[in-house]
This record gives sequence, C-alpha cells and structure tokens, in this order.
Amino acid sequence: MSRERPVPLIGDVTSAAERHHDPTGWAFPAVEQDALDAVVAARRDVRRFRPDDIDQTLVDQLLVAAHQAPSVGQSQPWRFIVVRDPQTRATAAWLADQQRLTQADQLDEASACQLLDLQLEGIREAPIGIVVCCGRRTNPAGVLGRATFPDADMWSCACAIQNVWLAAHARGLGVGWVTLFRPEDLTSLLGVPDGVETLGWLCVGYPDERQLAPGLERHGWSARRPLGELVMTDRWNDAQPPAPPQSRIAAPTAASIVAARDETDRFLTPSVPSACWTEHSTGSSPTLVRRSHERRSSSSAATIQSPISASAHTRGR
Repeated sequence: MSRERPVPLIGDVTSAAERHHDPTGWAFPAVEQDALDAVVAARRDVRRFRPDDIDQTLVDQLLVAAHQAPSVGQSQPWRFIVVRDPQTRATAAWLADQQRLTQADQLDEASACQLLDLQLEGIREAPIGIVVCCGRRTNPAGVLGRATFPDADMWSCACAIQNVWLAAHARGLGVGWVTLFRPEDLTSLLGVPDGVETLGWLCVGYPDERQLAPGLERHGWSARRPLGELVMTDRWNDAQPPAPPQSRIAAPTAASIVAARDETDRFLTPSVPSACWTEHSTGSSPTLVRRSHERRSSSSAATIQSPISASAHTRGR
C-alpha cells in the first residue's frame, strides 16, 4: 500500500530526492529574500505613535506570527496579554516614568540629563500594549532542553517578540519594547500569577515617525558596532575579546567613599555605650577598657580591644 508524500504548504514543493543535484532548491525566490532582508534591516524601536486604532484582525496576525516562533522542547511557554484599556496603559506609563528617574540617579551627570531628555516609550500614545509572559511553573528538568539551559524558555519568548516586531513592521505598524519596570510592579498591575514572568511591554501602533537609524544612535547614546568586532572563529579569543557594553554608571564621589568608610567603622565598632568605656594604654597598644559596675571590683573589669585601634596598631608596624 503506497502513501502520498506530504507536500510542503510553503516554499519549494519538490522532494529531497528531486533536489539531489541542487542543495539550494528549497531557497525562497530572490525577491522574497530581499523583502525579508529589507524588513529586518529597517526594523526600529518606535517611541512615537499615531492615535489610530488597530483592527483586531491585524492584532491576531501579529499574535499568530509570535506563536510560530521556535521554543525549547516545543514547550510554547509564551502567553500574551493584549492591553487596550487607557487607564491600565496610563498606570504602566507612570511606573516606567518612576524607574527612568531611578535609573537616572545612578548615572553620570551627562548621561542622566540625556536619559531624561529622551522619549523612551510610547505606552500612553500607542493604542495597544502587548505583554509577553513566560509560564515557568514547569520544572525545567521535565522540559526537553531546559534541564541544561533552564532559561531557554525566556529566550523562546524573546524569539516570539522578534516575530511580532518583524510582522508588525511588514504591515506598516511600529513596535517599541519597554523594560523600564520593576518586574513585580508590572505583574501586580496585570494580575500575573506566581511562576509567570513578564518580558516587558510592547507598544504597538501606527508610527508617527520614520527612523532611518536607531533612535539612540541618532541621539548619540550609542552606535552599532562593526560585526567583525563581535565574531570569533571556533572558540573564544582571549587575545582580542569583544569589548563589553558601555556602562554609564556614575563613579562614586569622594564624599560617598568617606561616608561608606564611616558606616563600616560604625558597623565594626562594638555597640556599647560610650559612657561604659575609657581609654587605657598598655605599652604601645592603645585599648578600650570597660568601666567596672559599681557592684564589681576594679579587678574584674573586662578589657576589649577596639577593631579600629587594633588595625591602626597593625598599620603602625
């Protein structure tokens, strides 16, 4: 009994046997490859949106694209919350505002001013928010591929986000990925249960800007690095490793360093009221002697050496 060979629904419908002499036979036509390359290259993180609503059919197409992403062990850990409610979006925007101010306090002065001047999200303006969640309540050891890489489920959800982004851009929509939240604040706002993590907020809408280059690059915050700096062959190259991402954390000031040392001194000094101590010198080693209680004889006074004094004496050697 013979069975008909399954025919692919997309791409080349020939079989591998028919392509024996042409390993490139399953490639998409050049015009479709060019279209995909154009979508990938022109994808941008959009922050300015028009108020026009998005038809639910179009939203469903984006979610279908997300659901076609690869996932570890075919676990499909993603869950999608589509937010249209203006009040929920306004609250999410307020949470993001608070975290932007918090982060600015940790940066050097120039970077903090630049951060506060940038528009980093369009949560209020975009008519729709999509929050991609990752269901993590399954023991990683029971999911193919997660026993060794337990965070592969989160990476799978990141692939779903990329699919949403590209599908939206191909349809004339813009997407902005916002992670300016404390995870617990976002989960509380949306009622996300324990064991489920969010991957930020996707602002989705018709863009009110057309970016020829990434926004942070246009504003001088960062620049795309040459690909050659990031590629190594066969193994990690310690001789010329890729430089880590730039950090804009402010260096500690002299005053903060002194304050930290003072706090350390207070932590290490015995917590006994000063009235209970008197200075006493024995040879070249200064000590603090605890004063005797009235009911005890002076011979029972306990002698305790201050850690600070001891360290000073050690340095003197």
